[in-house]
Amino acid sequence: MKVTIDSRFKVEVRNKKIILHKIEKHNMISPQYQDLLNALLTSGSSSNMNFLPQGKYQPPSQMYFFLENTNQQPVPTSVRLQATLQSFNEDFSTMSTSSCSPTLGSCNLQYVTFTLKYTAVDESSNSYSFNLMQLFGNMPSYGAYSIALTQTNTITKNSNDFLSLSWDATVTIESSGIFYIPGCSDPTFKMNYPVNLNGYQPLLCINLPYIIVALTLIPYNLIPQNSFLYNQVNNLLQILGISSSGAGLPTEQLDFQGVQYYVIGNTAYPINQPYSITNTQQSNIIYIFLLYGVNNNYFIYTLAQTQYLNYNTQYVPKLTINFTTE
Repeated sequence: MKVTIDSRFKVEVRNKKIILHKIEKHNMISPQYQDLLNALLTSGSSSNMNFLPQGKYQPPSQMYFFLENTNQQPVPTSVRLQATLQSFNEDFSTMSTSSCSPTLGSCNLQYVTFTLKYTAVDESSNSYSFNLMQLFGNMPSYGAYSIALTQTNTITKNSNDFLSLSWDATVTIESSGIFYIPGCSDPTFKMNYPVNLNGYQPLLCINLPYIIVALTLIPYNLIPQNSFLYNQVNNLLQILGISSSGAGLPTEQLDFQGVQYYVIGNTAYPINQPYSITNTQQSNIIYIFLLYGVNNNYFIYTLAQTQYLNYNTQYVPKLTINFTTE
């Protein structure tokens, strides 16, 4: 799987008469955020995330901009502005599952793209300077994590100035074998393939890569209710028996457990358990797919892959995530 993020910050400072500063600049994606995505898409939210507060992850409940003056010593000054989701768009169409072939490859994702824009405005009488802009996701119980950042020449906002700030991003997810039917909206669509595993979910219209990536960037309460993402998240919550009513966001109860099992034939093997062919009467060719766990429910995560194994050689499947920025 490959995830690409093309993003930039824009900032404008003006008074009642003129624009004092206007900057648009591509940013870097935080290494911690890259590690977070890689962990969530492979080993899950309970993996050792030393870069996160308390080493744990929850989908965020709010997004914030942090403006910091790193030149101010001994303690840099910082300003926090709450971010508002101004726009969110998905670049794919809802499809019918009736056209899917028995192998499902004809339905599978090649890529999907979504765009989003966060904004913030400071019309207060506060005065401050900054040369570092960051976007953070704030988790309800475990603190905040950095998503994007960029440095600029020092910008000053005086008491009579107005500051506007935005972060625009285009996010592309490429499948590379990860199973994901773009726009699939039939929550009953299943694969007729039994597996001897409690909690196994042969449902095919739960697009986990999209849900996982999007929920690291968009709090549940900000997702537009007419979006495909909103339907996907709520379908997942319904399958898991998580109610959207009550205190807190329902996504706080999601535990992304990562790739938990691989399936050969009709048998599921724990992902860390090696597999080998010891009987020379067996074929060296196996067909394998991976299962991803969410709250002890296990969803089909990859298309069936063909592997050639040498006899008496241990094999453990591995999923690789490539992350790029533009």
